[in-house]
Amino acid sequence: MTQITLNVFNPQGETVQHVRHEIAPRATDLNGKTIGLLFNWLSGGDDNFTNLRQTLSARFENLKFVEWRSEATTPLDEKGINEVLGPAKQCDAVIGFTAL
Repeated sequence: MTQITLNVFNPQGETVQHVRHEIAPRATDLNGKTIGLLFNWLSGGDDNFTNLRQTLSARFENLKFVEWRSEATTPLDEKGINEVLGPAKQCDAVIGFTAL
């Protein structure tokens, strides 16, 4: 009988340890706040900008919105995080979303 040796490889590559950050406390009131809307470009998500703005504006007064898009769909290093979240610095809260 012939023996066969198989080499098995992980297609995901090496595992990287990431620094975990605590989630910010939930805002108690959004009236008069600046809300960031971060979208990752998946199909159908553009409608979410409009729907989120309308829904939040109906519920809270004097909202301002900052919208931006990122193609980042994988874990990011510190530089990548700063680039993606840069606009968040001018926001009181940020909603990140996707669509399919």
